[in-house]
Amino acid sequence: MSLPRYVGTGDYEPTDWNTVALSLEGTHDSDPEIGWYTHQLTGAWQSVEVRLANAVGSDELSVVINGAESAELRLRIDTLISAFSVDVAPS
Repeated sequence: MSLPRYVGTGDYEPTDWNTVALSLEGTHDSDPEIGWYTHQLTGAWQSVEVRLANAVGSDELSVVINGAESAELRLRIDTLISAFSVDVAPS
C-alpha cells in the first residue's frame, strides 16, 4: 500500500516516482524554507501535504506529512514511516 492510495488518489505510476526522485535532487533538510520538495496529495477521501528532503550528511530522507485529519490516516502514515525508518541503537 502507498500513501496516495490511502488518501484516494490511487497508486503512483513509475513516471510519478521518477518525478519525485528528480525533485529531491538538491534538497537538504537544514533549510526549512527552500531545502524541501513539497507535494500535495489530494484524493477522494483526504488531502495531505508531503514534504521531503535529503538529510544533510547522510543517505537518509527526511519526511513531514501535514493535514491528515482522520485518526485512521494518521495511524497509516505512522505505520508507513515506521516501516521504512531506520532505527539506530545508541552506542
